[in-house]
Amino acid sequence: METLQLRDISETALLPLWARAMETLRPDAIIHDDKALEMYQRLNYDFKRFSNAWLSQLAIAIRTDLIDKLVMDFINAHPQAVIINLGAGFDSRYLRVDNGQIHWFDLDLPNVIAARRLFFSDSDRYRMLEQSLFDVSWLEHAAGESDNCLILAEGVLMYFTEQRIKQFFNDLAERIPHARMLLEMLPHGALGQAHLHEAIGWMNAAFQWTLHNIRRLESWNSHIKVRQEWCILDYHWERWGALSLLAWSPWHRYLFGEKLALLEFD
Repeated sequence: METLQLRDISETALLPLWARAMETLRPDAIIHDDKALEMYQRLNYDFKRFSNAWLSQLAIAIRTDLIDKLVMDFINAHPQAVIINLGAGFDSRYLRVDNGQIHWFDLDLPNVIAARRLFFSDSDRYRMLEQSLFDVSWLEHAAGESDNCLILAEGVLMYFTEQRIKQFFNDLAERIPHARMLLEMLPHGALGQAHLHEAIGWMNAAFQWTLHNIRRLESWNSHIKVRQEWCILDYHWERWGALSLLAWSPWHRYLFGEKLALLEFD
């Protein structure tokens, strides 16, 4: 068993790991992530803390499936693309989508990357970067690899203030023209409610940022364009049970309608 020293926001990375492992064990699994199951089984952590978080587990499985498919679409269009995964945690998407040509960077804080290195190793096309996503010098690692770059921000930006997020997007818009970004957006009704969350309410992490109207990002910088967006409530109704009847309720979508957005920096 491998023992972890993760606290605060870094500890939240264990929730999606647990969620993907649990999904993999289901006979009706939306995704299969054998690497997540391996890490779940080897890590010395009390995953029973998440045992009642079925809504979070399902939401993570659905968004994982959506992002996998969107990333594969991008790779099919750009076989030698660069993918930069911010706040990677224990994500193993690279193993699921690799076409043998892409260059992939998983970025997170040093303590998280140290934990990742128990299970992953750098290679010619895969690297782990130990730094804050707000230190955008990580762009220098990817700049020379390909003209086609996709940035992933899943399960990470909601933990920071709008001031930091706005500066971050302005930095990206000015430094990496023509790149695209897949961004996960917290339901607006969850803003400031992390202490009530079924899975991470006891952690020292706060939900500080989201946008009800994602197109507000375009007002932050003229180089940011929102190309498309999706809501997880529109998928896999068979798994939502009675909640599927509320999928189109504006109030339900306000409270639970986690979104994905595709941005382009033109």
